[in-house]
Amino acid sequence: MKPCRHVGVYFVVETLEFLHRGGRIGGAARFIGSALNLKPILELKDGRIEAIDRVRTKSKALDRMLELVGEQVKGKSKIRLSTLQRKCRNGSQGFYSIALAPVSARLKVSLPA
Repeated sequence: MKPCRHVGVYFVVETLEFLHRGGRIGGAARFIGSALNLKPILELKDGRIEAIDRVRTKSKALDRMLELVGEQVKGKSKIRLSTLQRKCRNGSQGFYSIALAPVSARLKVSLPA
């Protein structure tokens, strides 16, 4: 199956614990990252997970993710945006309301059930 070039997947993890357990980061990176409340912004690209950026809080991570999505959809006429936020339906809808503001006329929105 060929990867789709026009699909982007960005995500932020709540804790660095599972990145450490999976061997993606070392113990020192986990300790320092947790102490500084760092949230890595990750992208699924060509079947691999790559770190794009690191910010200090979850709200800043979500803001940065919106910037990245905005850059990716700039100038495109048809856009589909989906979010997944575990155990937090209200957070997902809040993310939508922020994401939809600049491009609401061009988006087909699918709210999670």
